[in-house]
Amino acid sequence: MGNLQLLSAFLLLSCSIFITQSAPTASTIPTKLIYQFPNGTWLENLAVRPDNSILTTVLTSPDLYLVQPSSSSPDPRLIHHFASHNALLGITELAPYDYQVVATNYSSSTSTTTPGSSAIYRVYFPPPHPDTHPYSSKASITLTTRLPSIGLPNGLATLNTHTILVADSIKGQVLAIDTTTGVSTLAISDPLFAPTTSTFQIGVNGIKVHSATCTLFFTNSQQKIFGRIPIDIETGKATGAASIIAKFPSEPTDPQLAAYDDFALDERGRWRI
Repeated sequence: MGNLQLLSAFLLLSCSIFITQSAPTASTIPTKLIYQFPNGTWLENLAVRPDNSILTTVLTSPDLYLVQPSSSSPDPRLIHHFASHNALLGITELAPYDYQVVATNYSSSTSTTTPGSSAIYRVYFPPPHPDTHPYSSKASITLTTRLPSIGLPNGLATLNTHTILVADSIKGQVLAIDTTTGVSTLAISDPLFAPTTSTFQIGVNGIKVHSATCTLFFTNSQQKIFGRIPIDIETGKATGAASIIAKFPSEPTDPQLAAYDDFALDERGRWRI
């Protein structure tokens, strides 16, 4: 999470990765193109590794890529192809070199997943060794848990050293997952998390935990809101009411063209959507 103070990476629908290095309060943020993915590629989410390289999930294929912004040739390196699924969504860093990723079978035409197809996997990189490259690009992949009853698993956030939160966009809930046992429990169900119509059922989407203030920040794509809710840092359960920070200003004909999705949050609780 601390890397976001120096580096925020944004994935755009143009299928490019850009970096920003200005202060979050800057009105104009200069960007630099790192790599252009082929048209039709939907980069869904990312995590920044300790060396500032970027792990990015792909919604249009079950692939996890590594991009090195500082490289003179930053071509993406395929870390893993999740052959039992057709899409990846959220990713979060549980600890240095240790990540959790959502995989599912997703339909872009209905914005739904095949029931019983969703799972969370651990992606673990060996820690630095003095005789090798300090940050390995070879990872071991293991199943953390299956999510047979979830509607649409979307954003992931790290709650503590052994627990992650996953947003269920269709059911309007956030689940807590114990990564050591794989047991999932309902953490939060709130009206501000829910989708509001039967079409484009993408309610709660991106989520981030700010541990210092015990706050879960979230977006709801269909309600077009960015909000927060106080939580218990051990269980993830709400300790107060959810509130709206901002609403998306426009109302386009197609609700998927303009809506809050994911966002960056630094250690001081500053955000960039």
